[in-house]
Amino acid sequence: MRTARALALAAALSAALGVPAAARAEAEHASLDRSYERPEGRDRHWLLPDHLTAQFAGNVGFLAVGGGHAWRDDRVLGDLLFGWVPASVGGTDIYQLSAKVTWSPWIVRLGQGWKARPFTVGLQVTYLLGGEYFIVQPSRYPSGYYPVPTALHPGLTLGTSLTVPKRFLDVPVSLYAEGVALGHMLRVWAANPRTLGPADVFSFTAGARVKL
Repeated sequence: MRTARALALAAALSAALGVPAAARAEAEHASLDRSYERPEGRDRHWLLPDHLTAQFAGNVGFLAVGGGHAWRDDRVLGDLLFGWVPASVGGTDIYQLSAKVTWSPWIVRLGQGWKARPFTVGLQVTYLLGGEYFIVQPSRYPSGYYPVPTALHPGLTLGTSLTVPKRFLDVPVSLYAEGVALGHMLRVWAANPRTLGPADVFSFTAGARVKL
């Protein structure tokens, strides 16, 4: 109610002062977007996430869901995800946990609450659940049989993101796309740059973060 009254008062004052309609609309949109943001200083338990995340592919599962926190004016995002690969895709059901940290050097405000992160870079670590996966190679295998752990997979992410203001989707939503390269694939690429290209190393993912 307070936001609606404030907007009505601002519109009346703008009209009385002869402010152009386009400028009034921009001001109203900015006011609306600010009203959706969490008030500064509001107490919030650290266990409660700042956002919820859903991601398709990207070495965190065929589908992964979770939540996370934001720091440094939303330039640094952290996510904890639970992922699932169905048997129809992986041959057997695979469950995994992933932790991600994503950094945005620039946040471009496009007006009316739209925001773009033209470039993001991040790190992720995925742990596969189940006794058939391991970090330390079991003694039943010859030394060096598995060059990397089968349970733990670090990776690098490069991507971009667009934030849609709340007035369109009821809640602020950031849509993102990323290329993901696992650590061992980067090492193989570095050793064989002439035989492998970026398309051989990076897989692509898409996801969304809903701000709480």
